[in-house]
Amino acid sequence: MSKEYNDINSQANDPAKFFKLGGLIFFSFIVFLLSLLILFFLMRLIFNFLPYISWIQYVYMVALISVAPSLFIIIYTIYFRRSKFYKPKIIGTISRVLFVLLILSWIFIFVKDILQFISEQNVNMSDYLGLSLFVLAGNVGFIFFTGIIQALAAPKKEEWSDKLMKNNL
Repeated sequence: MSKEYNDINSQANDPAKFFKLGGLIFFSFIVFLLSLLILFFLMRLIFNFLPYISWIQYVYMVALISVAPSLFIIIYTIYFRRSKFYKPKIIGTISRVLFVLLILSWIFIFVKDILQFISEQNVNMSDYLGLSLFVLAGNVGFIFFTGIIQALAAPKKEEWSDKLMKNNL
C-alpha cells in the first residue's frame, strides 16, 4: 500500500470527526427545540396566547409541527450544497433553483402551521399542512428522484481499488 492511501484512509476514518459531527447534530437539534420552546412561552406570557392548552400538549405540538420542516430544510440544504459542484451546469442550476423554492416553501409551511396553531389552538395533527400525507410523501419522493438524477449526472469516480492498483504499478 502506498503512503498516500494510508493518509487518505486515516483521515476519512478518524473517529474524532464522527464524534464531532454527531455532537453538532445532537446539540443543534436540542438548541433548536429549546429556542422554539422559549419563544412560545415568552409569547404565551407576553401576549396571553394559548391559555387553554396544557404546557405538555403545547410542547408536543410545537415539536411535531417543527420536525418535518426542519428535517426537509436540512436535507434540501445539503442537496443544494452538493449541486454546486456538478459538471453539467444545467442540472446544477435546475437543482439549485428547485431547492431554493422547496426551502422557501417549507419555511412558508412552518410559519403557516405555527400561526394556525397559535390562532386555532388545534391539537389535531391532520389539520396542519406540514404533516399532510401528500406533502410528506411528495417531498420524500422528490428527495429520492433528485438523488437518482444527481447520481446519474455526476462524473464517474475511480474506485479505491483501481487507484491503489494504479499507484502500485
